[in-house]
Amino acid sequence: MGKPKHKKAKVAPKPKPVSPPIELEQEAPTFTEIGGSPVPGLTLRHVLQGYTGVVNRIAWSPDGSYLASPSEDKTIRIWDARTGACVRILQRHTSGVNSVAWSPDGQHLASASHDKTLRLWDAASGKHLQKLVGHTDYVRSVSWSSDGQRIASTSDDQTIRLWEVASGNALQTLEGHTDWVFSVTWSPDGQRIASASADKIIRQWETASGKHLRTLQGHTAEVWSIAWSPDGQRIASASADKTIRLWEAASGKALQVLEGHSGWVDSISFSSDGQWLASKSNSKTNRGDNTVRLWRCDTWACVAILDEPASDHWPPSLAFHPRLPILATLGEEDTIIRIWELDEALLLGQAQKSVHYTTAKLVLVGDSGVGKTGLGWRLAHGEFKEHASTHGQQFWAIPQLGLKRQDGTECEAVLWDLAGQHVYRQIHSILFR
Repeated sequence: MGKPKHKKAKVAPKPKPVSPPIELEQEAPTFTEIGGSPVPGLTLRHVLQGYTGVVNRIAWSPDGSYLASPSEDKTIRIWDARTGACVRILQRHTSGVNSVAWSPDGQHLASASHDKTLRLWDAASGKHLQKLVGHTDYVRSVSWSSDGQRIASTSDDQTIRLWEVASGNALQTLEGHTDWVFSVTWSPDGQRIASASADKIIRQWETASGKHLRTLQGHTAEVWSIAWSPDGQRIASASADKTIRLWEAASGKALQVLEGHSGWVDSISFSSDGQWLASKSNSKTNRGDNTVRLWRCDTWACVAILDEPASDHWPPSLAFHPRLPILATLGEEDTIIRIWELDEALLLGQAQKSVHYTTAKLVLVGDSGVGKTGLGWRLAHGEFKEHASTHGQQFWAIPQLGLKRQDGTECEAVLWDLAGQHVYRQIHSILFR
């Protein structure tokens, strides 16, 4: 759920973060049928359903055979991604489960819950192995290191904790954020982690020492989700300011701002080859736009927009398959999981046809009858032509000033000739303020 504007009380117990009742406003769209393609380039392959509560942050097993989904109904379900069958249900948490993460070898699962604990599970049998206690508030996210020996967790207690898997002991507590910490991700080499917070800040940390390395600033509202690119070169962040930002991981330098969502951007995921970035915005009543967007990582063009009605609950979720061009998203107000296959050739073809375009306005101003229209015609057409004074306005593109930038953006200059009579001066001000 969206973060309240007021600070939490220090003396009174906090109410449990249960989701509002789910009210389906419409029947499931027809593209829920297997093989349906609501937008070019995305084909539905499976629909996973059976939950009694909202689904939170989903995660694929390392080989892509299984998908784990935590829920507000206090359970974790593990699905066979090939058949769409639920193969086991994990139950030990006493409140909603926010996040899950697989060990690199696929043998274990870690989960984070509103009950302020993390738990470790045997993925094959579903056996509960350990409970990790230390956070003093809701645990929002969990992420497993690439060497399989540590996990990182974030909490509303404003900290990130690193844990030793073998013993279940807390290794370090990282402090620096000044508000709830929503998301954490490891660098592919396991030497750094990045964290995102309601304080609008992204921080990088050295995992061996716990040293704070750098602060990434630029978002103007809560940062809900972060993802490290597979090559380790970039970090992507999603925010309530309706943007996605790309950062150079080594320096923290801002690289790109992706705009397109008309509401909070709550969840992001890189494809395994780093070619695609998917983003999710939740429901309109919680300031979202109910869409999933797919972006090319070479040009950052948005190549597909999928309508996926979400709930008011936070966070909505999506996750790319660890090996294949397959994307899992939440639908029907976050109560089912849809698995989509990407037609990359079609999506790349669509993006190649898209053109970024920008226009510069040049304005001829002056009193009536001084020859503005004649000058404009000369600049636009390369010849003189006599024009009578009129009460009208005209505009022309100036080919000589047009160009194509290195990023492929088509730039055009448009020359405006405005009527010069004094009664139009205020209109000129309004048009070109």
